[in-house]
Amino acid sequence: MATKLPPENYLQLWERAAEQEIGLCINVVPEDQQKLVLALYDCRKTFGGFEELMIFQPKPEGTVFIARKTVELPE
Repeated sequence: MATKLPPENYLQLWERAAEQEIGLCINVVPEDQQKLVLALYDCRKTFGGFEELMIFQPKPEGTVFIARKTVELPE
């Protein structure tokens, strides 16, 4: 496991992201970013679901997005 916290501690982040129109932005200390991402993937693997969401990490480090794979915004 990526962190000492159990996977259910990260479930709320997936649920919050799923409730949003586009997704959720998480600011993280760059040194902990990879641990967070691995923990998020572990949570999704453990609980299933959230297939409509993806994780991406733009540069510079310190930001993680859990976002919908497809979004249709009104014009």
